[in-house]
Amino acid sequence: MRPFSPFPAKTLLLALSAALAAMATASRAQDQTKANPAEVLELPTIEVIGTTPLPGIGTPVRDVPANVQIFTSKEFAKQKHTDISEYLEQNPTSVTVNAAQGNPFQVDVNFRGFTASPLLGTPQGLSVFQDGVRVNEPFGDTVNWDLIPQSAISSIQVIPGSNPTFGLNTLGGALSIYTKSGSQYPGAAIQALVGSFQRKQIEFELGGKAGDHVDYFLTGNFFDEKGWGDHNPSKVKQFFGKVGWQDDKSDFDVSLTAADNRLEGMQALPKSYIQENYRQAYTFPDLNNNKLAFVTVKGSHFFNDDLLLGGNVYFRNYKNTNLSSNQNDAFDAALPVDNINFNALNDRSSIKQDSFGGSLQLTLSNNVAGLKNQLTLGGSLDAGKTKFTQESQASLWTADRGLVAVAGATFLPQTNVDTRNAYYGLYFTDTLNLTEKWALTLSGRYNRAKVKIENRG
Repeated sequence: MRPFSPFPAKTLLLALSAALAAMATASRAQDQTKANPAEVLELPTIEVIGTTPLPGIGTPVRDVPANVQIFTSKEFAKQKHTDISEYLEQNPTSVTVNAAQGNPFQVDVNFRGFTASPLLGTPQGLSVFQDGVRVNEPFGDTVNWDLIPQSAISSIQVIPGSNPTFGLNTLGGALSIYTKSGSQYPGAAIQALVGSFQRKQIEFELGGKAGDHVDYFLTGNFFDEKGWGDHNPSKVKQFFGKVGWQDDKSDFDVSLTAADNRLEGMQALPKSYIQENYRQAYTFPDLNNNKLAFVTVKGSHFFNDDLLLGGNVYFRNYKNTNLSSNQNDAFDAALPVDNINFNALNDRSSIKQDSFGGSLQLTLSNNVAGLKNQLTLGGSLDAGKTKFTQESQASLWTADRGLVAVAGATFLPQTNVDTRNAYYGLYFTDTLNLTEKWALTLSGRYNRAKVKIENRG
């Protein structure tokens, strides 16, 4: 394996930052204030599909060769769900949810048999994007649904099929999430809820404009409950903020997504246990702490009515600590239980991860042989570095399948690795309208991956 070099990634990021700065500079020269077509995917009503990772002009629904499903904030407001995964379970077709972890914020979302899951080691067959940024984590391609504030979402598009423009993990499809802006969602609201199982929730939104060109949007969510089971409480703290500048030609946004969540699971129970007491945990503890700070800068500029340049850069800091109870496969039931022969393990792990990257995309609408045509060319970089550690402690099962440490047992290191990865991609998609009812679409992508794993002992 060739040595991992960060320099090409940094060079591309600098180029993307310069391109976005140029868009912002060009936008200041504009004085008109009519609606910008590049904001179409932030609107409360969506009539076009984002068929590429970056937001842009979009493609009319009738010209997309897939059964795309679109859901907007208006639909979210009609149904009071705990988070985005619960909404996906009950609304789009071909979506099912597997809640084996026993916590409502840690479910596996399955679409046409392919999965996006927060559980490390699960084969990830769906890609998920937030404002054009791939949020499948670099370490294991997992998707943490608790890190996506539902109150920040303007629309979700569920796009089936292995669309090459969306890149890695898009085996069964892609989920594109577009967030709200102050110009499209002005006003203020606050909501407080209480319910069974000591549930408490406070959620707020604030959006508006400052002058003709600047807008802002803020939302936060605090959720706390004991949980319906004996050991599945949740405490979720989420924040999303966006500041934008736009006119009729340009759109420039800076956003921050932050979260600090504590989630406990109780595991799926065998049927015989459910008949005895469905609230009991199969094993415990099973604790996850997720922390996120995620900054995105995106922009777009129309050079003319037919030529749009868009791009984004992002930085994502993610930390996870986990404590879980597991059976010790090396236990010998024929021998006495002691600090050498023990039947369970407390496993403790941590993930410290920084990821960064960006995309640049050019969309050209013109006529080819008298037929309407839309061509999109793009490039992307997604890079990350992760430190993963795992430790185990000799433990014993209690009567209710909880764990207590063996007397004198400490946590002993099992795994300590550093990983680095970088994924470079070039993609294109072209839609040619043969008639008013027929459209021909051709898409393709080239990917190059660099992965380095170092054992730190």
